[in-house]
Amino acid sequence: MRAVDLATGFSRWWVGVITRTAPEPDGSDRREEHQSDLHEQAQAMSAGGATARSLLSRTVRGIPDDIAWRIGVERVPGRLTWHLAHPTTLLGASLLLQLLLGTLWDSSRGTSGPVVPLTDLVRPVLILLWAGTLGFAVVAVPHARPRWVPRQLMVLDSWRRASICVMSVAYAVAGLWRFVPGLVGDSVSAVWGLFGVALLVYLLLAVVRLMRATVGLLDFRKVSS
Repeated sequence: MRAVDLATGFSRWWVGVITRTAPEPDGSDRREEHQSDLHEQAQAMSAGGATARSLLSRTVRGIPDDIAWRIGVERVPGRLTWHLAHPTTLLGASLLLQLLLGTLWDSSRGTSGPVVPLTDLVRPVLILLWAGTLGFAVVAVPHARPRWVPRQLMVLDSWRRASICVMSVAYAVAGLWRFVPGLVGDSVSAVWGLFGVALLVYLLLAVVRLMRATVGLLDFRKVSS
């Protein structure tokens, strides 16, 4: 596969992630804008004025703006109610932040110099994030309801969303235990076990989805030929 195809695929994957579950028509508008940018980039490539590296660089440099856009569209009325009924989006975003900040915290502990103020800042942010994750999960439980998906993907999608929610909550519980051990007690090992099971389920489902996509692509190529 060419480098250009990989860069284009990554760019489309990212815009799909950032616009998934976004309110409409904002999500569609953002995808159309992205598709237009890809078309312009393709024309520049054909003219010799751009490369796969420039396409990838443009996508990466635009990530902060994409995140700011997503935060902005979440301010419309009714979004909190929607997220309570469909908690996977916020819990998934929380899980990513927990992993990033947790890794930053672990790598900066015990160091000296200019990293120390950053370490002192990450700790309270992590505690607030963990507490907020657990609070949101508890509030969302009575509001959550299944999101409509095509029948053939219903089981896989339901288990995928459930595994993301479980990982986010388990990581938050285990994280709070690190700073307030008495809050969880000796059950933290069971929490990590639950996180591991949820991660395994998610990875297995990812493999199944990839296999289905590959089979579908092969079938499409056979029909096209």
